[in-house]
This record gives sequence, C-alpha cells and structure tokens, in this order.
Amino acid sequence: MDSRPTTPSAPGDRPAGGAARSRMHRRWPRAAWRIAVPPQLRRDVDLARVDYADAYRVTQTSGAHSAERWLHTMFEEAPVPIMRLTRMAWRLFGAQLAPDPSPGHVFGCPVEINDHRSARMVVVWRVGLQARVVAQIDEQETVFATFVQLDTPAGRGAWLIAAPVHRRLMAAGFSLAAWRLRRSAATEAAGA
Repeated sequence: MDSRPTTPSAPGDRPAGGAARSRMHRRWPRAAWRIAVPPQLRRDVDLARVDYADAYRVTQTSGAHSAERWLHTMFEEAPVPIMRLTRMAWRLFGAQLAPDPSPGHVFGCPVEINDHRSARMVVVWRVGLQARVVAQIDEQETVFATFVQLDTPAGRGAWLIAAPVHRRLMAAGFSLAAWRLRRSAATEAAGA
C-alpha cells in the first residue's frame, strides 16, 4: 500500500499535520486534509464564542457509516498509546469524562445532535476550556471540525500547550479512521 500523501482534493487544501510526517502516517495513506472551517458548521456551534477552530476533510466517503461511528472510530479505535496519551492529557486538564463505555458518549464525552449525517461531541475541562468536535458526512466527504472556547487564563495556557498536539492527533486520527472505515466497508462488501 502506498503511504505517500495524495494530492489535496480542492484548491487551498493542505496536508493535515503540516509537511513533517509522523511514524503514524507510515502505516496507512494520509487521507485527511486541513481545510477552512465550513461556515455552516461554525454557525451551528453552541459556544458563546469561538476562540479557536480547525477543520479536516476526507473525500470520497461512502456515507455508509454514521457521523457518530466516525467519532467512535477516531477516538476509541486509535492506537492504544494515542488513546492513553489523549485520556491522560484530558484528565490532566480536568476533562469531565463519563465512565467508559457509557451510552450516548464517545471517549467519555456526551454526544449531542446525533443523526446519521452529523454528530457533535462536547468536551468540558475544569481548567476553563470547552470544545465541540463535529463530524459531518455526505456522499462526497466527511468533515471533522473542532471549536474551542477559552474561558480563563488557565484555559488559554492549557490550549497554548495542547493546540499543536491537537492538530497532529486530529490529522493522524482522522486519516486512520478513514482508512479503518474504508477497510471495514470493503470487507463488508466482499462478504455480502
């Protein structure tokens, strides 16, 4: 399998995670491309203000998997070291997580607005930081967007540390989720 990144699919798209490649990207093709945050996603976010936003896109998705399934795959089927690092960092900053597994939750976070095409995960940290991770799918693409509201100086400091790691993990995690869901769909089609 060719592990080199493919050409961005639209003008202005750029490879997720920047030019540097992590070891994680060597195992599966890069599929996620960082894009401008779609205006309709920004309008639908329930935060008082958005202090940070980013979005990533994977093209040519089948639409067979729900938006919540994308969230589960990205956060709960990541490589174990990545899941442990993420959970440890989230707890360090005081993320309010439900026990795993909990109905209506992904990675311990409640899922709001959950239909086949769209799901929104809510993350609240005691340090004064709130985030919404939105997955939206259609027949052509899946988009993951993150919106962050920084409520305190401690929250701003925490995000200053977490933001570069967040971007790398979102890029790699979304690429891996796309690879796993495509492989799953191919396996299901072959068995049908």
